[in-house]
Amino acid sequence: METVTYQKDEKIMSALCYFPFFSVIICAFSLIKKPGSNLVIYHIRAALALFALWFIGLFVFAIVPLFGSFTYLIFLAGNVYGAYLGFTGKTNYIPVATWLGKFIPAEKIYTILTGKPYLGIQAAAAAPAVVAPAPVQQAAQPEALTASPAPESAPAAVQPTEQK
Repeated sequence: METVTYQKDEKIMSALCYFPFFSVIICAFSLIKKPGSNLVIYHIRAALALFALWFIGLFVFAIVPLFGSFTYLIFLAGNVYGAYLGFTGKTNYIPVATWLGKFIPAEKIYTILTGKPYLGIQAAAAAPAVVAPAPVQQAAQPEALTASPAPESAPAAVQPTEQK
């Protein structure tokens, strides 16, 4: 079995995803900052599933206060356990949250937040941070419009010309 070592910032982001009341904001930030981390994606999905369960628990609490209080305690226990797993860099099974987290489309959430397509966990980790623009091809111009050729050492940028 292969042991995976995660960076400290990945562990911290994974643990912070379980912070009550701000988990959606922290999950969005973590997804944008570390889209290629298996650990962060796993804990984002589990934390959002726990948040959804907590939100449902609020409605249950309004109807049956005793049962709603019990669901809130379960939510807090799940958050503490998830934060512990995230901070230690583990991806153990969190009851109900891991199963529900499989249905959360982290890839679509990433695309909505950034406007860029999600490259996948392996591709996002290997992709460079800045992509260099493609070289500009010089358009062919009629000889009557060109007075002198551009110097060879520095290629000039071509501006599109309007034709009347």
